[in-house]
Amino acid sequence: PVYEAPVQNMPDFSVPQNNVFCPQCGAANSAQDAFCLSCGAALNGAAPAPEQVNQNMSTAPVNDSGFVMQDINNITPKKQKKQKTPKAPKAPKTPGKSNKVLMIVLIVVAALVVLFGAVFAVKLILGGSGSKNARTDILYIKDDTLFSTSLKKIEPVELDDEACDTDYYNPDSVSPVYTVDGRYVFYFQLSDSKYSGSYNLYYIDLKAKEPSPEKFASDVDPTYWITDDNRVIFKKNDALYVQDMKENKEKIANEVGSLWTLSEDEKQILWTDKEGNLFVQALDLKSDKVKVEAEVQEVYFASNDFNFIVFAKEDKLYLKTNLEEKEKITQENFLYVNAAVDGKNIQVTYAECEEKAEEVFLYDLVDDSPKAAEGYDEYELEDARYALQSDSLGYICSLKVYDSATGEKTDVAEGLFDDAFRIGEGNVDGKSSVAYRFYSVDELPHWTIGQVIDDGIGAYRNELSSIAGLSIAVGTDTVEVLEAERTLRSIIPDRDKKDFYIVSYEGQWTEGGDYERDNFELGKINYGSKGFGDYEALYDDVTLLCSVENGDLVYGIYEDSSEDTIELYQNGEKVDTDVAPYSVTIEDDGNISYAKDVDDEGLGTLKVYTGKESVKIANDVASYVYVKENLIPVLVDYDYKHNTGDLKLYNGKELESMDSDVCTIFYPVTSDRERLYVLNSNGSDELEEPAAEAPAAEAPAAAAEEAY
Repeated sequence: PVYEAPVQNMPDFSVPQNNVFCPQCGAANSAQDAFCLSCGAALNGAAPAPEQVNQNMSTAPVNDSGFVMQDINNITPKKQKKQKTPKAPKAPKTPGKSNKVLMIVLIVVAALVVLFGAVFAVKLILGGSGSKNARTDILYIKDDTLFSTSLKKIEPVELDDEACDTDYYNPDSVSPVYTVDGRYVFYFQLSDSKYSGSYNLYYIDLKAKEPSPEKFASDVDPTYWITDDNRVIFKKNDALYVQDMKENKEKIANEVGSLWTLSEDEKQILWTDKEGNLFVQALDLKSDKVKVEAEVQEVYFASNDFNFIVFAKEDKLYLKTNLEEKEKITQENFLYVNAAVDGKNIQVTYAECEEKAEEVFLYDLVDDSPKAAEGYDEYELEDARYALQSDSLGYICSLKVYDSATGEKTDVAEGLFDDAFRIGEGNVDGKSSVAYRFYSVDELPHWTIGQVIDDGIGAYRNELSSIAGLSIAVGTDTVEVLEAERTLRSIIPDRDKKDFYIVSYEGQWTEGGDYERDNFELGKINYGSKGFGDYEALYDDVTLLCSVENGDLVYGIYEDSSEDTIELYQNGEKVDTDVAPYSVTIEDDGNISYAKDVDDEGLGTLKVYTGKESVKIANDVASYVYVKENLIPVLVDYDYKHNTGDLKLYNGKELESMDSDVCTIFYPVTSDRERLYVLNSNGSDELEEPAAEAPAAEAPAAAAEEAY
């Protein structure tokens, strides 16, 4: 797995820990939101919360609970789409910068957040806890020292008294990770140069007679990979190395770019160099590296075994099979790429534009003739023109599916490209699965500039949004799942069934420039051997889908307009009220942990719902680790001024004292592959669709740029 040590500020869990910030007004929004719940601006490509992501992270998929999972392999973030409210026109798109995000298959664990959010995010990355094989010990920081203790017999053991220097960085950046065999624990220390952005990687042999910290490597990039046989791959000074526990170190490559990852069997490594050349080599380094392709602009997908690699070169989209056979998928400009592998075949979904495709702006749909402008002063006209000329609707193109089994390319949709997003992992039984919206060119509204001035761009957008519904494509099978009047908030597939669960609502721009939402709904649609079934509305007023597995739904309904708390439900049954929305976690044993009555300092009451009753674990909780139903360490009474609290253990009956003045607790992360999410990313589980305007599509792929 790949691990990273981000540096972030101390958040409280009363605010969504994996939110995104509106590019227009800056308000925090859920990862499930398609647009800003404050000002209504589209959130497509909006920036993650600064405490959630460092400069090397990219936008990545959302898991069942709506938390953003980060791809930490140093990939340039997806370019933000500059949206606007009716009063604030956005800037036009810059041609030559694509909307394509790396879709390399990665298995990662990111130590992302602190306190409540830290534990939630880590547990979500691990698929929850409470499993039969869960470790029954924890690690924590106190007085800059890393401690360990068993939860069955509380005896804190000092591991490293210099593990963290809180004067320079957040203690969560220590990011401890156990090896699969449990013998070693790896962790970061800030390098001696403090501000270099690199870290020293340490480890402790827990089976030694006197466990003590040992430096594994100095000044490494904050990303590394531990193999199942305890070799570590890391990057230092632009060189990539592999090193075992006997300090046998070998250099894999020099001048390594930002992309590198291992095959699923950990026998091969793939990377790019600074020039964009793509290489694959056996990790044992007994054979020479293979140059897969030269001067690659961007890699969109690589299968677990590297047998299929989809990439862009010279503005064209290519597929490489078995590292040898190269096939040109399209020589036209393209806006989007998703891929899915089924055995020996691959499907690639992409949006293809004409070679000389021109960007369409709102102004192109408006009559600005002297007659249409008659009676309006020049100031009004110039203001309207600026707004219309700045508002891009994208490009006219077609959504296609390439199938390697037949070599055929099938048109799925065509028109004015709004947007497309992979659903879940973008793969349903080996078929590429995406959600999308295209505007029919013949149905685009044509107004006079006078109408725009009189009624406002909001009204114009309302009419525009009423002509395109939300569609889903699984391979070449398509269905319109939402009518144009309804706006998508999130779409999440059941990981064990072919059901897609959809949260949507109705929204309209008002004359005052506000955006109003109403009639929230949770529904589903099934996909089977006979194609898509009918859409089925399940529950009204649902605003947040927390989890779905085997048809078991956990969701929330906002209790008031502040949207600070939800009523929590499971399959139609109310679980609790006054719940912090993004505290809800579904554990491996099926229990639901959550926080309620969260105060302004971020402290709340931790409860666990067992399916029959909600059990109070502790009051004034800042963070916790759910190990088992009757084994939950909690950090309580946290003093944010001094960043310390009391560590206690819930044993199923009462709270036992473990330690005091504790800064941070860690979930005992291991490098067990089976407990990690697979990232195959081209956006999120959401088609981030604004209710009243088409988001500006990125320009088609153009000349080579710094793609990684």
